[in-house]
Amino acid sequence: MNTPDAGVRNELASTLRIECPCDLAAVRAASLRAKDFLQAKGVPGDLLDSLELALVEAANNAVEYVQPEAQEKPVRIDLAMGPREIEISIRDHTPGFEWPVEATLPDPESEGGRGIFLIQSLVDRTAYFRSPQGNILVLAKAHGLPEPGLDGPVGDSADQLRGQIEELEATLDGMTEELGYSYETLTSIFRYGAELVSTQNVGEFAERLIGDLGSLTDANVVVLRLFNKEANALETFRSKPADGAASTAIALNAAQAGVEADAARTLTDVWFDPGHPLTANDPLQAFGSPTLGVCHPFSLNGDLLGTLTLARQLSEAPFRAAQVNLLQMLTDFLAIQVANERFLQDRMRSQMMRRELDIAAAIQNSLLPAKTPEAVPLSIAAVCESAREIGGDFYDIIPVGSKGLLFVICDVMGKGIPAAMMAVVLRSVLRAMPHHFDRPADLMMTLNRALYEDFSRVDMFATTLIVYADRREGTLTAANAGHCPLLIAQPGTQEITALGASNLPLGLLPAVDYTADTVALKPGARVLLYTDGLTELANENDELFEEERLRAWLLKNPGLDVMSLKADLIAELARFRGNEPARDDQTFILLTHGT
Repeated sequence: MNTPDAGVRNELASTLRIECPCDLAAVRAASLRAKDFLQAKGVPGDLLDSLELALVEAANNAVEYVQPEAQEKPVRIDLAMGPREIEISIRDHTPGFEWPVEATLPDPESEGGRGIFLIQSLVDRTAYFRSPQGNILVLAKAHGLPEPGLDGPVGDSADQLRGQIEELEATLDGMTEELGYSYETLTSIFRYGAELVSTQNVGEFAERLIGDLGSLTDANVVVLRLFNKEANALETFRSKPADGAASTAIALNAAQAGVEADAARTLTDVWFDPGHPLTANDPLQAFGSPTLGVCHPFSLNGDLLGTLTLARQLSEAPFRAAQVNLLQMLTDFLAIQVANERFLQDRMRSQMMRRELDIAAAIQNSLLPAKTPEAVPLSIAAVCESAREIGGDFYDIIPVGSKGLLFVICDVMGKGIPAAMMAVVLRSVLRAMPHHFDRPADLMMTLNRALYEDFSRVDMFATTLIVYADRREGTLTAANAGHCPLLIAQPGTQEITALGASNLPLGLLPAVDYTADTVALKPGARVLLYTDGLTELANENDELFEEERLRAWLLKNPGLDVMSLKADLIAELARFRGNEPARDDQTFILLTHGT
């Protein structure tokens, strides 16, 4: 359903409001509609032509100077036929400018300025008001027409006098009704302003609001739908009558028709009336087939929150401007209330998630060795820091008999809770295979077979390095499943030994033949097991730390004890990273071999 041609609303016999899209064809059509209105009021031809020319010039400016981001907002034209003059106001959404008190004819070669001069030449009075909500240009011109009912001598006859009295009484009745309506409106505004502070239940707030709007605007259909961003749909929240609320949600895709979908997509009011009725499949038909109404979308900071529709059944009396203004004003209160409730819900969910993450992080930390075991002649230090609250890295250090020690370092694909859960599964399965601890290759093959089904079901994998240290023989035996190599710096040499030929990560294939490599450690040797969170650490220039820097660091630190090595590596990584946050988990194990 589109907005009616030029979006016309007749409010009183002497006023007219036109809302139209922000394009030249639409404002030209609106100008012709305004001309017809004035002509019907008896405005003479020369005055009519002057006003039409001034209106066209002003409306064209409202279109030509609008910024791209405001092109979806309508141009509004209001006409008022007063006792002595005609007043026209044009509301636009251009950036605006300083309106001159008295324009002068610009230089013939100048490209601008003629429009303002022309407008001021054609009317008696102009005023220009700027605001973030839209600019208003006011044009006024005396019409010189006789005042209604005063074109003949008063008291010429009893019938004429009686007619004038009846007309005055009708005017007073209308003023009294309007004052009463204004009082009720102000009362509602003050009440809802107070309820914004005291009411936390948006359902109760909305229930009262649609009830009051229905009474104050004589609308027997009021429909409030809230926008579900995840579903990209308007969902019925409250309605009057309530039996129409069973209608399905309105999906805001290109195929969905209806005034509510149009209003939500354009963020502008959409009208319907007997001349521009609802389509047969419009969701509003579920509310008793209303004949005329307006759908007003409401938003906060440009984000759609919902739509509120006022409608009447079996009526052709249009909504007055004051009633539509009340609709817009009260939905502003509603927008704040809806946004506040969603903010509170988001904060509660965030707090619950924060609590769950804290618990998960505590559980994950509890799986790491509480302390490094005594393993003379080896000295051990280890670090595991997650880039998020929890991660997919973990390490384990397990004593094997009286002479052995098993080191495991692992990086499960991904981050967060899924990676952490799979890391827990891997650790649990690993610890259930103590009979393989002194044979890393057999342990890796058995571990892969046991984990394949679980990992393939969630489309994940894990890189793993398993190292068995024989303290009595002074040897290390390593098996590698797609992980970073074991780095060894032997004393008396400037070369790094990389131990553990890489093979496929765990969980990619059900059966993989892993192999193991063995090396003897010399007294003073330094050994590093690590995850790719170290080598892929990035600085502010997006440079990576890489393995070469890690090798160079390991070579330059002979003679340091293992705790000093740990502190120095942490400092080296921090210096390189600078203010750039870590993108991946960082885990490493350091060994030194004593005499």
